[in-house]
Amino acid sequence: MRIGRALAAVALVAAVCLGWTGCSAAPAPAPTSSASPPTSSRSPLLPPGATTLRDLGFTNAPEGFALPPGVEVETISNQLNVITAGFSPEDGRTVLAFLTTHLLEMGYRIQAASDDSVVFTGTVWHGAFTMSPTIALLTLRYADQ
Repeated sequence: MRIGRALAAVALVAAVCLGWTGCSAAPAPAPTSSASPPTSSRSPLLPPGATTLRDLGFTNAPEGFALPPGVEVETISNQLNVITAGFSPEDGRTVLAFLTTHLLEMGYRIQAASDDSVVFTGTVWHGAFTMSPTIALLTLRYADQ
């Protein structure tokens, strides 16, 4: 049963990512600069004790996007236009609570939320967080405007 739930969580994240990118759409050209994609024009306000994704080694993450203190990122994908962070289910609950409380302060608007996920948009970055009893994942995607 646990394997089934883990596969369902992975399938959900894959579906969200494919929905953002469009499975048959031609890939969008990557930014030509070697620097990270631009961030929101709004100056993010970091919650007390928070750690930015950049401080955690995500060199391509939007500036000012933070996670709660004490959570451990177990897996990362750090691409120019998409970053993904994986967490334990225990840390996932902490991350979900933190995001639903602090996304607005960081310059993002919640589009949808439930007991185990949140979808949000910013000026140039969009994201989603989802979790199951076995895995928790955060994905942020640079959105061409």
